[in-house]
Amino acid sequence: MSKKLALVTAVLAAMVVFSAWGQSRDGGRSGPSREERIAMIDKAVSNTATPLTDEQKKKIGDLFDAHDKAMEEYQPQIDQLQQARKAALDSGDKDKLAEVQKAWAELNKTMNAKFGTKIEADVMNVLTSEQQAAWRAGTSVSVPAHDRMISTLFKGVTLTDEQKKTIAELLAARDKAIQELNAQDAPRRKELEQAMREAIASGDKDKILQAQKEASEARKPANELMQKFQTDLLAVLTDEHMLTSIPNIYAVGDINGKYMLAHAAYREAEVAVNHILGKRDIMRYEAVPSVIYTNPEVACIGETEETAAAKGIEYEVAKVPLAYSGRYLAENSVTDGICKILINEKYRNIIGVHMIGSYASEIIASAAIMIETQMRVEDVKELIFPHPTVGEIIRDGIFKF
Repeated sequence: MSKKLALVTAVLAAMVVFSAWGQSRDGGRSGPSREERIAMIDKAVSNTATPLTDEQKKKIGDLFDAHDKAMEEYQPQIDQLQQARKAALDSGDKDKLAEVQKAWAELNKTMNAKFGTKIEADVMNVLTSEQQAAWRAGTSVSVPAHDRMISTLFKGVTLTDEQKKTIAELLAARDKAIQELNAQDAPRRKELEQAMREAIASGDKDKILQAQKEASEARKPANELMQKFQTDLLAVLTDEHMLTSIPNIYAVGDINGKYMLAHAAYREAEVAVNHILGKRDIMRYEAVPSVIYTNPEVACIGETEETAAAKGIEYEVAKVPLAYSGRYLAENSVTDGICKILINEKYRNIIGVHMIGSYASEIIASAAIMIETQMRVEDVKELIFPHPTVGEIIRDGIFKF
């Protein structure tokens, strides 16, 4: 397990259960006992998964005992620092208190370097995948995991019981597939996790880098799973609803190889969800803007002359210098810039807009609306743009047709 696991673990519960100071009361230290810590974990996983078995409880208890014993070497330092901190607070000596706090930080750093998240990782290895998911989800939630996920994903949307059931079945199928893949990789993963823990404990940067390299190289695509999908090179093919070749399985984002852009993935996800809910919606890639955030900016949307020609679309082109805009001239020391507009010669609708210059990333949004709604040249000519703005350069270009 990596440090990332510690972050996604239920933080408050982890502070209690896995606390370095959570020694047994027999040792004279504060914190829950061995049995109480085991009970906390059992209660947390029992909310949405099967309870701990007696064998699991014994293994976890042995881990806590070993961890507590290993921590004992630091107890004299801890006690000394606690006394020093109390003395500094009683005397009001700010310099002494700062010195104690610095010593605390150094001690924590030393302990973290030696133990890291070892106890969390060791306990997680005892739990099943289902129990691990329940623990990470938190200790105070009793709602089934899928119901909780559905309520989060579809917040504000009224779902029928049948829709909830269908979505839950899809999520369950996904979880099962993940568990099967994890089970196949478990031996190698544990080996890599152990190597990473040993490297971190050693404090040797070269060993840590080597362990990270080995972990990275161990990640391989699930080729058997990918073979079930209809693909094109490395992309999973989808239709206009984001459906793959496997019924009820959708692919959004980079995996479908269409537009590797965050805003495109957002829209793809919306289309997929709408299709699941039975709402009419399709993905229109001709209306996805792209931006290069350089100076000057570059923005484009829709067809280029090359793509239009390849599709057999007869088109017309208009080019307008951004220097046409008085505001652009006033606000930019570099006045070079251009707006290029393509329209379908037959239907007179806008099919592409390409810009270089400041504000291009902001102006391209209006072009996206025009292409999405299939506005014609005559429609845009009737629009009123505020003046002076750089965005009205599109209207200037339209009047060239």
